[in-house]
Amino acid sequence: MADPAAARATATVAHKFPTEKPRLRLLLGAALGQLQRVEEAVQAFSDALTNAETLLALAELNIDALQVRALALSGLAAATDDPILATQAAQAFTQLQRGTRAAGVVADSVWLLDAITSSCDTAGILADVIPVVRHGRPTRATAPTSCSWS
Repeated sequence: MADPAAARATATVAHKFPTEKPRLRLLLGAALGQLQRVEEAVQAFSDALTNAETLLALAELNIDALQVRALALSGLAAATDDPILATQAAQAFTQLQRGTRAAGVVADSVWLLDAITSSCDTAGILADVIPVVRHGRPTRATAPTSCSWS
């Protein structure tokens, strides 16, 4: 994310576009993470997850909501150093990939996951999630348990 502060400002207009609210909250979480505002990032990722799950209750194959759900779980896992959330994120990406492996969705997911993890140790909590996003499968048997926002 080239300008996290600008992304944060843009994401605050979610009330004008309710179907885009989950993605805007996700972007807000990523921007806040890059600004080292971890508690606010956790809240934004939680909001994105809740909003995505609301949309999934209406249409379980909503690709955008599936993607936001997986990325929000990734953001929460990174921000809270929670291996259970990392596992849930990998499972959510698997569910997304059952719906689509479209190149644009994969590229968008990789880009957003990179933005989320940019403040996180590359050998950290999301190490097993990244290959699932890129290749549709994990490449290691266990997830590491340390990740710090610095």
